[in-house]
Amino acid sequence: MIFTSREEMLIALGENLREARLAMNISQQTAAERSGISLKAVRNIESACRHRLYSLQAQAFHPLTHIL
Repeated sequence: MIFTSREEMLIALGENLREARLAMNISQQTAAERSGISLKAVRNIESACRHRLYSLQAQAFHPLTHIL
């Protein structure tokens, strides 16, 4: 998939994280614990809180990849 904006990419990240988490039947809390980020960060990523996501993007890409 080719993204036309940073915002579009971050929204897709949130959607993909949520889909993967639900497919694994794990809670947001469990996803946060496994990835080493806060529950609030997982919630923000999944809900595509755009103003918060920009500050989380560097933190989110690396730790979450091993649970997807």
